[in-house]
Amino acid sequence: MKCLGSAEIVKNKKKLLRKEFDLFGCLKNESVCKMIERFGHLKLELARHGIIYSQEELVDKLFDSLPDEMDWQYFVLMLKNTIESKNLTVDLLIERLESHELEIKKTHKVNHSSYQQNLELYYPKSMIPKNVSPKTAFSAENSNTSSKESSNSGFHTRNLQSSRWCS
Repeated sequence: MKCLGSAEIVKNKKKLLRKEFDLFGCLKNESVCKMIERFGHLKLELARHGIIYSQEELVDKLFDSLPDEMDWQYFVLMLKNTIESKNLTVDLLIERLESHELEIKKTHKVNHSSYQQNLELYYPKSMIPKNVSPKTAFSAENSNTSSKESSNSGFHTRNLQSSRWCS
């Protein structure tokens, strides 16, 4: 009881959580994935305090929270017109939103040649080479090791002894 606080504190906490739910939205420069993560935390806090919203209210809140960018608005319109509202759960919506965000990132990556690959996907942080261009075998750009390239294969060769691929 001491951890929860007095009845007045609990009442104010519930009031604050409801207000937070009402005002919830995607922050400027926040990814939809991060917004969904924050939404999950809010939903857990609401449940912990006995505040329950229906699936329809939660789905509507997520739809309303999405960025105002046109590709998101078109996506929302498409989802609303293709999935019956009674079949659209929070989990299904989150799955579709995360999938759409990945598609947007993929399209953005393909359309922007200055995109730099995330080397942390390939190497542990401690092993990322310094001052090395993040090119891979599939890079369209020429590398400084062009003399080591096979003219027939199109792949960059690499000195495997100096690179650790697995730890």
